Amino acid sequence: MKISIFLVILAVLGLGGYVIFQKYYHKQDKNTTNQVVNVNIVDKTKQKTKVSKKLHIKEKETKISPKKQEIEKDENKKQENEEKKNLEQNIILVLDASGSMWGKIENKPKIQIAKDAVKKILNNSGKNLNFGLEIYGDKKGVDKNCENIEVLIEPQKNKNKEIIQKLDSIDPKGKTPIGNAILKAARVLDYKNQKATVVLISDGIDTCSSDLCQVGKDLEKDGVDFTAHIIGFDMTKEQEKGIECLAHETGGLFLSAKNTDELNKALAKSIKKIDPCSKEALENIEFSASDKLENNKKFKVSWQGDVNDGDKVFITKNDSKEVKDALGEVLHLKKGQKEGELFAPNTPGKYSLVYSSICGVTLNEKTFEVYVPSNKVEIAPVVEPGINIEVSWSGANDYGDDVAIVPKGASLWKEGWGIVSFLEEKNGISKIETPRKAGEYDLIYLSTDEKVLARKTFRVREIKGKLLGVPDIVKKNEAFNVRWEGEENDGNIITILPKDSVNWQKHTPNGLYNISSSRQCWCV
Repeated sequence: MKISIFLVILAVLGLGGYVIFQKYYHKQDKNTTNQVVNVNIVDKTKQKTKVSKKLHIKEKETKISPKKQEIEKDENKKQENEEKKNLEQNIILVLDASGSMWGKIENKPKIQIAKDAVKKILNNSGKNLNFGLEIYGDKKGVDKNCENIEVLIEPQKNKNKEIIQKLDSIDPKGKTPIGNAILKAARVLDYKNQKATVVLISDGIDTCSSDLCQVGKDLEKDGVDFTAHIIGFDMTKEQEKGIECLAHETGGLFLSAKNTDELNKALAKSIKKIDPCSKEALENIEFSASDKLENNKKFKVSWQGDVNDGDKVFITKNDSKEVKDALGEVLHLKKGQKEGELFAPNTPGKYSLVYSSICGVTLNEKTFEVYVPSNKVEIAPVVEPGINIEVSWSGANDYGDDVAIVPKGASLWKEGWGIVSFLEEKNGISKIETPRKAGEYDLIYLSTDEKVLARKTFRVREIKGKLLGVPDIVKKNEAFNVRWEGEENDGNIITILPKDSVNWQKHTPNGLYNISSSRQCWCV
């Protein structure tokens, strides 16, 4: 690209001129890399600048091509499908059908309360969970070996109605082989090779001498990702102590329920833990973000509620709430994340900030307005020469806008001199180098089409100093003493320059020199 520009300009000028590239900058955003070059066209015979021009060289299109947009859509679709695939889980509900479940709470058998709670969950569950059903204690004559365990339905899609029918036929009779039942369910779920989850409802401790803590430890150790959620139904505190470690050892929940309402809530909480897309899990998220935002500026947004891996926060327009219509960046959240940052759109108007669950359900939205601030630049009225300082600005902040220092009343590049600092999208602060020479200058906000949108006059302070005792003639490479008077500031230097020169040289040949005092060295 640089060679092409040289050839074009040289072809126009012929032998009468040559090109000097003074400065070469880079600025990047998500879709574009622009190179900006200050090109001076110099008269070869008179050594004077004839034209000075700023060129914006585009390396990529500012807009994403339709083909690339389609590729990105396909990639997003693949990612969404993969996320949905990861949501699908096999789960076995293990129900205590031992004789003690005939006991009553609120004049209703515990087994009936448990059946009704399971039916409610199955009727309200989403498509992500493939339920299976296992019971223990239902058969006569096998209690002696603690093998009174039966998997009535293995986890499969669309088996909820069949499970509900099976529940009605359960008739509690025998013992409580909790450890063996959990182990059998784990094997059915192929826990050593894939994620496996069990939810157990029991009203008593294991009556078959299983060490439930050790069972939990073994399942956690040998399994890929095994979890047991345990609901102690109408248990004493002492009984709960003997069973809760099974849940804790596998990273599951232990929940206590004393009545119908508490059992329903405990079972719903277990399903919510397993499936972030269940009705129980889809709770409103509370947003916190400004109602009015400056265009193209990064802003913070925070939220309160249960956050799951794969939840998303993004900006949309025209009433769309789908991630496929997101403008700019999409925040892909991690579990427990409470805040993030996005860029406000560049075009003024009303937009929606959307919180979408991993399932694609909108949990909240917030309307906000984007505005373009007035064009403005700020700099201290008096500055030191040759230092980097911070200046502030506000404006449209379109891609390619600059701030620059020019001689008072001038426009950048027209006088053949200027110092450019690209605007940073992160905030309204830029670093810029002040001129070396004392005098009045302007800080300007320059649009990408080279229009001056704002201007602020300031003065570069003169650094006063005087050299004393400088010999008229010295030998080459020989040290000599000089004295000076004036301000003592960090960065001031005394150096040797060729007569009438303003640039420090690395080498000092024989000849006539001036000893100059300046704030710092300009060439390296």
